[in-house]
Amino acid sequence: MTKEEAQYIKMTETKIPKLITMLAIPTVISMLVTALYNFADTAFVASLNNDSITAAVNVVFPLMTIIQAVGFMVGMGAGSIIARLLGKHLDIEASKTASSALFLTLLFGFIILIFGLIFVNPLMKLLNASATVLPHARSYAIYIIIASPIVMASFALITF
Repeated sequence: MTKEEAQYIKMTETKIPKLITMLAIPTVISMLVTALYNFADTAFVASLNNDSITAAVNVVFPLMTIIQAVGFMVGMGAGSIIARLLGKHLDIEASKTASSALFLTLLFGFIILIFGLIFVNPLMKLLNASATVLPHARSYAIYIIIASPIVMASFALITF
């Protein structure tokens, strides 16, 4: 029996509650690690005893959440389609769907990268950065914006 056949049998013959739990655990762990990273990042910045820097992290946090949400949205949608295609034994179409979803998240990430770098000041003001916090928020956001294509793609890949 090949690996693909064993996987197909597992997906079609395992009881649904057990299968959902088994498949959800990696996604939940990934989301917890991301939340823990964000918490640790905020805690580290708060330990610097600079209120402006702490405020900057809080201003940029919604941008990080949007990047994560778009990655998960594309990944979960593609994962649903991929599962149905694999259930119909349409492996090539499932592979094309996975590739398309990966490239879609990279495209969205590059759109955020380009427009984020061009409009970083208005974006930070839109996210409520005050004049005092704006330079710190901009400096921090630039790193988040630059990493957005890879981060978004990684979130999508987690959910396939």
